[in-house]
Amino acid sequence: FIYKGQRAVSVFLPVDDGPLRAVLITAFVLIMLSRLYFLYRSTSYDISFLDWEKPKGKFIPTSTTTKEQETLTSVSIWRTYFLANEWNELHTIRKINPTLQYIGFLFLTEYVGLKYLTTEQPDAFVDPTTASYVSSFNLVLRIGLTFAVFFVLWVAQRIYNFLYERFISDQLQMYIDLCSISNISVFILSDAVYGYYIHGRAVHGHADADMREIVTSLKREEDNLCSKRGLGNDSDQHTFDMVIPILLRSNYNRLIAPITSRDISQRSNQRSEVEKQITAYNLINRLFCSFIDRSLDDIDYTIGEKLFLEKALDMEIREPPPGKGMLYQDDGQAFEEVLYYGNEWLLFTWEVVLVVMLDYAANSFIFAAILAWFINEVLLSKFSSWRCQKNVAAKALIDERFLL
Repeated sequence: FIYKGQRAVSVFLPVDDGPLRAVLITAFVLIMLSRLYFLYRSTSYDISFLDWEKPKGKFIPTSTTTKEQETLTSVSIWRTYFLANEWNELHTIRKINPTLQYIGFLFLTEYVGLKYLTTEQPDAFVDPTTASYVSSFNLVLRIGLTFAVFFVLWVAQRIYNFLYERFISDQLQMYIDLCSISNISVFILSDAVYGYYIHGRAVHGHADADMREIVTSLKREEDNLCSKRGLGNDSDQHTFDMVIPILLRSNYNRLIAPITSRDISQRSNQRSEVEKQITAYNLINRLFCSFIDRSLDDIDYTIGEKLFLEKALDMEIREPPPGKGMLYQDDGQAFEEVLYYGNEWLLFTWEVVLVVMLDYAANSFIFAAILAWFINEVLLSKFSSWRCQKNVAAKALIDERFLL
C-alpha cells in the first residue's frame, strides 16, 4: 500500500526476489510439517465415553430361575453411539466457512479487480481499462495482497462466528449439554497424562427414559429443583483441563493395549475378540468413573484453577503430589484443542501460505484458490474425518459399523 500510494516515487520494489523465494519455500515446508503434525495429533488421542447409567432393575428369564441366576437389565449402548457420532462430526467443524473464504478471495481479486494492485507500476487501479499501461505482476505485491485479503475475510468471519455463538447457537456448548442429558462423560487424553474432561453425569440420575420423563426432568432443572450439572458441590463447571496420576494411566494402558494392538476388523469379526473388547470397554468405563467418583485406592484428584502464569504460558507449573491428579476449571472449552475448532490460526496460516505457493507456481489466483480448496476441503478434511472415525472406534472400543 505504501508503494502503490506514492505520488512521487521514492520506494522501489526489490530487484532480486531470490531471498524472498527462499523464505517463502522455507515457510511453506515448515507450516506444512505443522499441518501434518496437527493431522496426526488430532486423530491419535485417547478417548473414552463414560456411561453413568445404572440398570433400572433385575431381569428373570423364567419363573423357575433361582435368585442367584437373576441378572441386572442391560444399559442401552445407543446413547454412546450417538455421542460418538456427534463427536466425529465436531472434528472438522471450523469457526469460519472455508469455502466462503475462497469464494470471497476470488470475488475480490478477480471480479472486483484487486489483483491489478499487484502490478509493478506505482499507480493504483482495479479496472485495467482506466490505465494507459498495465505492467506485469510482482511477486512481493501478490504475496502481500493474498495475505491482506485472506486476513480481512478471516477476521470478518471470526467476528460473525463470535456473535453467532454468543446470541444464537454454540455447537460445542450444545455437545456439552447433550452429554449431560445423555448421562455420558467424555474422557480425552491428548498426551500421556494430560487431557480434557467433559462431565456429563445427569443430575436426574438416568437418561434411558421416555419423552415424558425427559421433559419432566428438564422442567425440574429449569425450576432449580435439582442439583447443578457441574462436578463438585453445587457447581456449574463441567469442562476441565486435567493432569491424571501416572498410576491411572498405567492401569488404562494395561486394559487398552491388548485390544488396540489388534486389527479393528479382526476385533469385530472374531467372537472371542468381541468379548475381549466388550470386557475391556466395561473395565475402562468402570476405571474412569471410579476415578471421577474418588473411589480408587491411592488415586485421587483435586479441582482448582490454573495460575495466571500457567494460563499465559499454556503449561502446568505445579507438580501434583504422587497418586493425585489435577482437574483445572476450564473458563472456555479447552477440549477444542483436539479439534479443528481450536486450531483456527494454524489452519488459516496453512491455507494462506498454500495459496501463496500455488499462485507463485502458476501466477493465477483462480488456479491457486481452487486447488487449495480441493486439497484442504476434499483431501485433508475427508482424510482427517476418516482417521478420526478410526481412532474413536479403536480407542473408545466402539464397533466402527455404528459410526456414520
